[in-house]
Amino acid sequence: MTSKHITIVSHNAFWFQGHPFETDAPEDPVSEIVAGLEGLYRSKTPDVICLQEIQSEFAFRCAREALDMDGAYCPGGHYSQYGGATLWRRGKLIVDIRSVNRLPQRMWQITAVARHGAEPLTVANVHLASARHLGEDGAAPSRIQDLEQMLTQKVRPLVVAGDFNEAPDGGASEYMASQGYVDTAPLTSHPEISTGINKARSDQIWVHRSLREHVEEFGVIAREELKTTAAGKELLSDHQPLWLRLKLNGLR
Repeated sequence: MTSKHITIVSHNAFWFQGHPFETDAPEDPVSEIVAGLEGLYRSKTPDVICLQEIQSEFAFRCAREALDMDGAYCPGGHYSQYGGATLWRRGKLIVDIRSVNRLPQRMWQITAVARHGAEPLTVANVHLASARHLGEDGAAPSRIQDLEQMLTQKVRPLVVAGDFNEAPDGGASEYMASQGYVDTAPLTSHPEISTGINKARSDQIWVHRSLREHVEEFGVIAREELKTTAAGKELLSDHQPLWLRLKLNGLR
């Protein structure tokens, strides 16, 4: 990690199956897909990578070894295949859903990423409920409940990144704003584009308002960059990776 900046990548890796893939019962990662996504992530020289839809400890190890990073895996709550993982150069897991009473549909975890000469940066990786299993009437309140649960832990994250499964004008965004967080896409005047196939801008990175002056760049990797020659696949994922660059100077 450089002394002046920290870069965070967030991505729904779609179980490393590539698109198209029609079920939610993934097998082991497809090696060509892992290699393709590795290249995309590395292009942003990340210090932290927040991944959603990591189906197993084995899939986590594949990603960790490909990227030569350490990290922590968290299985999904009611659906273990909807797990996630945070990778870092130097850091540690603080808490995840395995330490709480109410299991979410999917996952969240909070990690501490080491910074040279300063307190660690706390980063949350989240994957909130979709209508796939709960219907929208059930998923909408579940998303807010998951965020409430995560943000009432002893350590509050300064960065919250992941798949919110909701457009930015929904209840989850209202809740995040009420808790003092800022959506980095409009903060950086980034175009309000879809982050997935036939999806709203459900993939988001929020920062606590105390960090807003430290946000230097935010971007979405173009869909064209996800094209692949892997057999039977068109794209590396049905989501596009996001990335955020923070200035560390003056950040306490």
